[in-house]
Amino acid sequence: MPSAKLITELVESGEAGALHHAYTLIGAPGEVLERLFTTLEKVSAGTLAGNPDFYSARHDVFGINESRELSTRAANKSFAGGKRFYIISAESFTIEAQNALLKLFEEPTAGTHFFIIIPQVERLLATLRSRVVIINVEGGEKESDLAQKFITASPATRLKLIAPLTEDEVDPQLARNFFTGLEKALHQRIQNNFTDKSLIAASKELSRVQKYWNDPAAARRLLLEHLALALPKF
Repeated sequence: MPSAKLITELVESGEAGALHHAYTLIGAPGEVLERLFTTLEKVSAGTLAGNPDFYSARHDVFGINESRELSTRAANKSFAGGKRFYIISAESFTIEAQNALLKLFEEPTAGTHFFIIIPQVERLLATLRSRVVIINVEGGEKESDLAQKFITASPATRLKLIAPLTEDEVDPQLARNFFTGLEKALHQRIQNNFTDKSLIAASKELSRVQKYWNDPAAARRLLLEHLALALPKF
């Protein structure tokens, strides 16, 4: 697989045709998304927040309905007349959805670029893999100290460890590092034992907690308490 450095080099070059129309990025979703957002902001010369030509969605399972929605979105013209980016992060993709994506990737609209983020490339059909550039996104920061302590602690100790994350003025970076650390830990263990259903279930629970975390109305303490009980001790 190409190195993670390749995606940065392709995007930063800004040369016509340098950016492929479809990528599959392998790694912990949170870490991959953060790095990809930063990279794409460079090529778009601005923030992606509020950009109508940028779409990102995260799913447990990406099915045929989600694939149809993506195809509908991709059929629209660019609002600003520039590049359009579509990012889909999922634990798995149904066979029907992958076959639909094959058709979408076979005749891409100029200036439209797709990014699939998934923990393991083996979860995609070989035919779909042949249509995309596959990049194994590894490295980056090590697991945060808080995440390291959390994954090896008992539920009772975990409840004490999460206290700093429930404060009113909690540093957003602290929470991001914590979730990224947990994602990386789970990702590594799933890679070593992909038949362990408890790890797969834990990864899905972590994704659900992250999905609701940034909601202003979210009960963050309850979300973390749920996580403390749902994640197995490593």
